[in-house]
Amino acid sequence: MFILYVDESGDPRNVKDEYFVLGAVAVYETTAYFLSRAMDKVQNEWFPDSPGAIEFHSAEIYNHNGEPWHSLGRQKCQMVLEQLCGVITAFIDRGLFLFGVAVHKASFPNDDPVEKAFHELCGHFDKFIEESNTTLSTKERDRGLMILDSARYKGHLDKLLLEYRRAGGTKFGRVKNFADAPSFADSKTTRLLQAADLVAYSIFKRYERHDARLLDQLMAQFHQSDGVIHGLMHLVAKWRDCPCPACMSRNLSGDR
Repeated sequence: MFILYVDESGDPRNVKDEYFVLGAVAVYETTAYFLSRAMDKVQNEWFPDSPGAIEFHSAEIYNHNGEPWHSLGRQKCQMVLEQLCGVITAFIDRGLFLFGVAVHKASFPNDDPVEKAFHELCGHFDKFIEESNTTLSTKERDRGLMILDSARYKGHLDKLLLEYRRAGGTKFGRVKNFADAPSFADSKTTRLLQAADLVAYSIFKRYERHDARLLDQLMAQFHQSDGVIHGLMHLVAKWRDCPCPACMSRNLSGDR
């Protein structure tokens, strides 16, 4: 089974934010444990005397807000983020793939950006599982499960999940490869949602702040096939004029 851990970045209600982003880490079930342990080692390296787990919340780390990040200082906080990116990229070819949806809100004034990102993510994850099953027998085929951070949009996504359960799919189309409806968890309790938070934040920084330093480190992990970066979706009206890697790969292939 592939498990997709999903977190968000940007505020869909804040008119100052041009983008709303969902970022996700898809891990094969046996990989989840090892990624979590690798992230624990980062904490142990920087805070060996910490009595409990420290949540890796990327925005707080980047801005060194709150403790322990304020005391650590800006330069070392950047090093922590880069090290966490390195942990994720170390799992290339080990059952880990990244996904993300960046919705340019002004391009779709009549759409709910959270809903649009959610449905897009569901559809691409479903297609990813379908592709991975093409060489497997019916009995061996994998399924997928989505786990979303409950912190900010649980009430909003509850409505989408109710629709999901009633219709058996999303506006993107009927999903065929999910083991069950998506569920919620608290990012404080799972390193995998913290990894998804890093993915979402790196995408938001790229499109909202034009800062690609974090995303550049992670690009190779986004699901790709036939030269198209299917794992990263930049939803913007003028995508044909956009020079970002996601749009460029679709421009060159003619895919959208």
